[in-house]
Amino acid sequence: MSETANVKDELIVELKKKKKPKFKAGSELASSVNRMSIDWDNDLDEDLNSETLTISIHLTSEPGDD
Repeated sequence: MSETANVKDELIVELKKKKKPKFKAGSELASSVNRMSIDWDNDLDEDLNSETLTISIHLTSEPGDD
């Protein structure tokens, strides 16, 4: 009789960034744009029998296109 084991491989990443907004007059509200860029890559290396997950998060605040 052969036994099989159920193996659960799980990765949970939580990121929280809190920033208190500065007060802006009504005409200045549209002068900046918040942007978020997320890149990820999942590499399998059969020679080393490993898996690598790479996550890059880039948060920016830029002047608007007004």
